Amino acid sequence: NQVVEHPFSLPNFIEQRFMYNPEFKTVYAIVPGMIMLSLILMTIMLTALGIVREKEKGSIINFYCSSAKPLQYLLGKQLPYVVLTFFSALLLFFAVPYQGSLIALLVGVIFYLLAISALGLLLSVFANTQIVVLFLASIVALIPTANFSGLIYPVSTLTGIGYWIGILFPASWFQRISLGVFNKGLGINDLWLPYLMLLAFAIVYILLASMLLKKQET
Repeated sequence: NQVVEHPFSLPNFIEQRFMYNPEFKTVYAIVPGMIMLSLILMTIMLTALGIVREKEKGSIINFYCSSAKPLQYLLGKQLPYVVLTFFSALLLFFAVPYQGSLIALLVGVIFYLLAISALGLLLSVFANTQIVVLFLASIVALIPTANFSGLIYPVSTLTGIGYWIGILFPASWFQRISLGVFNKGLGINDLWLPYLMLLAFAIVYILLASMLLKKQET
């Protein structure tokens, strides 16, 4: 008698595999978050100093005496820093190989820079000295980004006010883009919601800054 094994019999064991970052390398998980953190620290402080420096030197009188609208003045301050930090961001992308679309990542970087540079301009409206604005920028940039943006814990695991701080801050939405492109192989079509949210942050921040930046009455 010949014993015939069932053709569909399989060994009874379960092999655990990681869907993202299958090699379980820490650098692949940490670097995308570090890019998000580096960009916000660099950009928000540069733009926050832009207007305050002119207030201290007195050169902001040129804006008061000109026919430029507050929104035009702020956009003129914002765009050079966006361009500068965008090219600086390109140097950060070589640490980890990305699985998704580079174009999707670059579009996310542009929207992210627009949002956080507008936030820096909004902070500069409230400050009159560089020390004060640097203090404000460091607090606003570091605390929400480090604790509520998904850098340490996923935003979906947060509860209460911490969850809403993460949702209502630009860094958490760029973190989705960064991790999605680097580790999950996502493209532009998969990231439309983070794009819209970052663009909305940029518009709201710059409009608030333009409304609060009043021209000196003569």
